[in-house]
Amino acid sequence: MTVKRTDSLPCDDRTGLPIPWSAGALANGRPAFSVLDPEKVLAAATKGLCGVCGQKLEYWIAFLGGPMSARSGQFVDPPMHVECAAQSLELCPHIAAGSDVKAVSSNGPRAKRTPTDWFLYVCRAFVFNEGDPGGAFHAKPAKRIERYTYVNGVLRPAGKVEQSAVGAGMN
Repeated sequence: MTVKRTDSLPCDDRTGLPIPWSAGALANGRPAFSVLDPEKVLAAATKGLCGVCGQKLEYWIAFLGGPMSARSGQFVDPPMHVECAAQSLELCPHIAAGSDVKAVSSNGPRAKRTPTDWFLYVCRAFVFNEGDPGGAFHAKPAKRIERYTYVNGVLRPAGKVEQSAVGAGMN
């Protein structure tokens, strides 16, 4: 059995899913997968921690986002280990359900629409801008980008994407 970085995280008693390290909570104290804890987002940015498992990031850094994020290299969610991002694509209720949710980021509350396609953006570094309303995390140029799309309501890999196919803004 392979040990995953998320094995040490607490699990949601309703779903049994690991609760991401940067997840916030609802007013009743229950964990919310679609809410970010602003203090943990700031810690992830300034200390180089994974938004999913809370451990130190390594050489390759991953971000998850929709087409606009993949084109611009700007992301709201904190950076992740590549394997934590891949696990999020499979397990995160917000991503798997493909539904609209309300989210809170380091920039305050915002409506968050689930993209029709998700992109796993792998790079070496990022710049954090706490006051940027368009996305607090500015990723450096991608080493690789993988596209995922919903097929019959289930998120499926759709292949690797050339940077030029997503948008020139990533070069």
